[in-house]
Amino acid sequence: MDIQFVEQLIGLVENSRLAELEYSADGQRLRLRKHLAPGAAAALAPASVAAAAHAGAVPPPAAAAQHRILAGLGGTFFTRPAPGEQPFVKVGDTITDGQPLAIVEAMKMLNAVESDAVGTLVRICVKDGAAVSAGTELFVIEVG
Repeated sequence: MDIQFVEQLIGLVENSRLAELEYSADGQRLRLRKHLAPGAAAALAPASVAAAAHAGAVPPPAAAAQHRILAGLGGTFFTRPAPGEQPFVKVGDTITDGQPLAIVEAMKMLNAVESDAVGTLVRICVKDGAAVSAGTELFVIEVG
């Protein structure tokens, strides 16, 4: 891969809300993942919450932080490694960083969906076998 092209991809991820970008061509594969610094999630808080805090209102009790895993590309979402096998994960499971959660099949290629957070799986947002597009919310993990 051309280094300038890779630098462009890095810039794309850095300057967007993408959490992950995966690219493959000519037998080469590149995965870029953005990890937010501690406290960075607070910067993404909805404006209404921030406005209420500035107005002197009592904020609601803090809920556990939730991390969302999004589809990196479009395709067919599978919760199992193969038909008839057990799913990779189920609600209530403890999730580790890098743990396989699902597969997205795109153009006859199987692309692993891996966790980039540690916590408890609280929701699987897409049904097995459903079509997804890039950016579709797949999982919600309670962290912290």
